[in-house]
Parts: sequence; structure tokens; C-alpha cells
Amino acid sequence: GSNFTLSNLSLTMGKTQTINISKTESTFKHTVSYTFADISTVVASYTDSATISFVPPKTLANQIPTSLSGICTVKVETFDKYYVPIGISTQSFTLNVPTEDIPSITLKTVENNTLNGVLIASKSTITITPSATAQNGAWITSYTYSGAGLSGTGSSKTTKTLSANTYTISVTATDSRGLKNVATKTYVVDDYFEPICSLISYRSDYNGVPDPYGTDVRLKIDWNISNPANANKNAKQYTLYYKRKVDPTWKTYKTEDFPSYSGKMENYEIDAEFISAYEYVFKLVIQDTFSEITATSTV
Repeated sequence: GSNFTLSNLSLTMGKTQTINISKTESTFKHTVSYTFADISTVVASYTDSATISFVPPKTLANQIPTSLSGICTVKVETFDKYYVPIGISTQSFTLNVPTEDIPSITLKTVENNTLNGVLIASKSTITITPSATAQNGAWITSYTYSGAGLSGTGSSKTTKTLSANTYTISVTATDSRGLKNVATKTYVVDDYFEPICSLISYRSDYNGVPDPYGTDVRLKIDWNISNPANANKNAKQYTLYYKRKVDPTWKTYKTEDFPSYSGKMENYEIDAEFISAYEYVFKLVIQDTFSEITATSTV
């Protein structure tokens, strides 16, 4: 039979392989085929041509889902002019999976305990769930995490509560051939502090002039409430209570929002009479979205 050579002894699937046949007789015809794993394909039948090309398709990678390469065997069968088989010649070459056929990967994010979508320091966490698809018959073997305190592998992970900063979370998907792809997302965590306030009460006359025997009471209120990302999403509500010191229950005077996230009220008047013979206690309760604090003052 005839001999032949291959243009490539290592070839990537989807690329062209060329067979150059050296005919020992000009009247010889040849049938050319190749075998990879369990698949055999005829390239040409009883051809007179001395040069034959073929392209091993990428779908052959389905035969080797845990390997990046395999052995492909080319067979050239020689026939005389009467189509009588007179010999077989074979050669092998390495057939490689395209390394650019890496897994596709996307990340699903759930941001927990946010302030209307704003991530809050020491309050919020982030849950990352990747989804990846391997190519050409492979499968995903692992997801590996990094960033925002995450590490290790798993199908989903949740960060611990984070401090104020910018974080990039990366997840690497690895397939059964060892091919990898990385997806990343960046998150901004905004600073937060619990409300701060002070409350001072004093007796006054009806004009607000301090008077230790007055039957009016005025308050000085100083507050500072966190406004993460300057988004104006954090609650800033206060409730003012008062009672005689000896009374068991509080009277609610007013519940409303502060006009801003920080400020002062220097001469806050309570519309009630406070008999000079009694002691009175005033309580200011401030509530934002996450916290509640209380300040008291006695006259």
C-alpha cells in the first residue's frame, strides 16, 4: 500500500489536518478515515487525490470530558485500479480540546439586611451563588471564592457582616478538564453609626426665659443620625414622652421625623403645664432603621 504523512502531529479541534499520500502506483486509489475514541469518520472514499484535508470538529471533545487531549488515528486504505484492497497504513496525532472553550459563568447576588439597596457596615451581608456551564461535554467540578473574606469552595457562600469599604468578590469555575473562568462583582459598603443624642430640660416662664419656678418646660435636643451613602433612606424618627417622676406610666407627647439627620433644637416647647411642686421626667427615643436609643432628663 501507499505511505502518507501528516501536516500536524498535534492539532486543535476545529483546525485543518492535511494528509499527503505518496502513491507507489499512479493508478492507486485510497479511502481515508480517522478514529478518535469511539467515533470513526470517513474523509474520502476511493479518491485519486494525493492531498486530502479534513477538520476534526470540536464536538469530538465530548469523547474526552476529563482530558485536554487524546490520540487520533488516521487510516489510509490502498486499492488498485480494480478496487482490490492491497494495504493499510496508519498514523496517529494528538488532538487537543480548544483551550479557549472555558466555562461560562454568571453570579447571582442577594444583598441581605440592606437599607433600600445600600449595603450597611456591620449590618449587611452578601450571598453569592454562581452558575456555570462547561463546554464540549465537560462538567463543572468546583467553584472557588475570594474577596470580602470569602475563601474555599462551594455552591454558594455568604459573607460575614462587612466594614465600610469597596469589595470585589471573585468566583472561579473549574470544569472536569481543569479549564477555568472567573466572574467578579464589586460592592460598596457604606459607613453606619448608631444614633447619637443629648436631652436637656429646664423650667421657664411662658416666654421661654429660664425660671426654676416656672410652669413651662423647654428642651434642648442635639442629635446626629447616620445617613449612609447620603441616600436619605435611613429612618430618623423620634418620640418624646414625659411624666411626673412618681407616676408609673409615660405620656406620649409627639412622634415625628427629625427635619434632618443632624441638628439642634435649642428652645423646644412642650405644650403642657408643669406644676413647680413636682419633679418631671422627659424621655426622648430615637429610632433609625437599625437601632433605637433613649435619652432622659429631669426637672
